[in-house]
Amino acid sequence: MQVTEECAKIMRKYHPHAGVWVAPQHFQPEPGWYDDFYNLIAKEPDWIDGVCFAPWEQHEIMEMRDKLPERYRHNIRNYPDISHNTNCQFPVPMWDNAFAMTLGREGNSARPKAMKYIHNMIEPYTCGAITYSEGIHDDINKVIWCDQDFDSRTEAADTIRDYVRLFIDSEITEELTDLVLRSEDDWAGPILANDGIDRVYRDMCALDDKADEKTRNNYRYQMIKLRIFSDYWTKHKYAADQENEKKAREVLARAAQLGSEAAIKEARSALNLSRDVPAMEEVLSEMQKLADELYKNCKIQLTVTWHHGQRWIRGAYLETAGMPLNDYQYLMGRMKEIEKDSDEERRVGELLACISREDPGEGGIYCSLGTPEGFAHVTQYRTWEEDPGYLKTPLKDHSIYSIMGMFHQMRGWHDEFPMPLSWAWNATALYGTPLEVTFDGLDSEKEYGLKVFYPNAFLKAVHHMQRPEEDTECRFYAGDTLLADRIPRPEIRSGAVWEYNLPKSSYTDGTLRLKWQVYGTLKAFAVSELWIVRK
Repeated sequence: MQVTEECAKIMRKYHPHAGVWVAPQHFQPEPGWYDDFYNLIAKEPDWIDGVCFAPWEQHEIMEMRDKLPERYRHNIRNYPDISHNTNCQFPVPMWDNAFAMTLGREGNSARPKAMKYIHNMIEPYTCGAITYSEGIHDDINKVIWCDQDFDSRTEAADTIRDYVRLFIDSEITEELTDLVLRSEDDWAGPILANDGIDRVYRDMCALDDKADEKTRNNYRYQMIKLRIFSDYWTKHKYAADQENEKKAREVLARAAQLGSEAAIKEARSALNLSRDVPAMEEVLSEMQKLADELYKNCKIQLTVTWHHGQRWIRGAYLETAGMPLNDYQYLMGRMKEIEKDSDEERRVGELLACISREDPGEGGIYCSLGTPEGFAHVTQYRTWEEDPGYLKTPLKDHSIYSIMGMFHQMRGWHDEFPMPLSWAWNATALYGTPLEVTFDGLDSEKEYGLKVFYPNAFLKAVHHMQRPEEDTECRFYAGDTLLADRIPRPEIRSGAVWEYNLPKSSYTDGTLRLKWQVYGTLKAFAVSELWIVRK
């Protein structure tokens, strides 16, 4: 605040009528940070004209308004993040993990219907908006927000029609508008169950055959086409890569019959199909041609190597197009380690243990919280319509960017994850919101243990960002019983899984409720997977 005040003095020397709006943005604030901010604002400094509602703020806009002095309550500017798909202010709800791996945080982010809804939800509390952008990949979202600021009664479809008529081609207004609106639905629900992705792709190809050369060379048209092609390619690449992994696991399951050496060789061949015979190669080729055209037309940087992009998570998502969308890296790495053992019996045992990593044993439960099935166990305090920023309710999130960054930093890899991909998907709670999960079907007469993977604590340990005594302060309950009041740094060599004993009192009726509540910090808290193991 002191620095901003000094900047305001210099600014007003040259621009006496300019105003200053401040935003209480903090990625991971410590307790008291927001109290300090609002205490300073309460003094009503004469150099502050208003406040911004921006990404990475702890409070909803209604709470912000109530905390402000009357002087500022009617002078709140909205500074919304319209640019990112995940790890952001308004993430795509329940975004499929396959999209998170291929399209990344800054792939084409067109979400016209969602943007209109969010705008209209916040508008009554603000005096207007200046959208936060990382580039022209969010072009459609910008236009939606501008149109809504002008008249929020305007339907999203009407804005897109104007957009197509003005910027692209009035002869295909209805067809292209329809495709833009339907492509937003491509991101709804599990990717393999979404048949709309295929229909939108087919209709885009038909329109492309109809469009003239000038339209096909229009960069805004090319961005829409690339988004639709990327969705279609991701779906079918994911399906093929998952099938390759399934074949590899079936082979490894027969290691005792085949012999470990033969099983490893055959499993490698199955996994390598993801790289050697990539699915939808012809579609990827079209996407790469579009990337070249977009770089030539408007300097969009969709790769690092050819288009001078910054990095994969900064929009250059085609840089990692060859990345298998399965557990290729984990299985390959484990097989490489296992074959070093000279004992055949141990090798077979380790191969079987590798492919049964998720198996909780008889009467047990395994849950990957970052999948749609796993996230169904997470208590939701609000709907997306009530809380699109997930400030008060947990979200299905992706740690893939931080984990990929870790491996790239350590070994220079762009697209390799020598770990189970389930570590990269998680349920996350922000700003001290509790994370609760519920499981049924436990036997109240049996004893159970619990194993949990915490991605954030794991990353801190790998990066040596904490000293041993700086554990994550978190109260962890099973039912009404406090299991732990902190999460210690893991021993990486032990597999980085935290283990607990469950008291019988926590599941007397066969239902187990687990709850994590951070304290002493407002940093994001996440759980990737857990095992409930019958003893």
